[in-house]
Amino acid sequence: MDEDAYRSAYAQHNPQPCVFEKATLSGRCACRYGQRLLLAQREAQACQNSDARGHCVRWLEMLREPCRFALGLTGTAALPHAKEIKVQVGGLRGLRALLAGDEEPGVDPVADVAALLARARGVYESWQQLPLESIVRAVGSYRHRGR
Repeated sequence: MDEDAYRSAYAQHNPQPCVFEKATLSGRCACRYGQRLLLAQREAQACQNSDARGHCVRWLEMLREPCRFALGLTGTAALPHAKEIKVQVGGLRGLRALLAGDEEPGVDPVADVAALLARARGVYESWQQLPLESIVRAVGSYRHRGR
């Protein structure tokens, strides 16, 4: 299957892809609304809740811009795969540590992305009220596991 055909089939079979697909498929986080799909011998992650997916989209959109500097990037182009994983996983771990009052983000996988973001929305009235410094630090310090 060529890449154009795969993308077309992917869009048809996964109309609501998980925003944290890269992080969930790598085992660094999970979500109660996630559903794994197999398509052309590849894995994909779908989201089963459009409201929760909307919160994930807004969270990542808000987080990517301040993280660009920490990742050594300029411009507005899409993030490369490894940098996107750093934003996704480091951002979630940083948010988890912030809500728990921990100094360090920890290395355990995030058990439920939707629950974590819902908890953050309960503590802070909007994403703009979050103290992003510690979250951006967690993104910058996140290291991928070795091969």
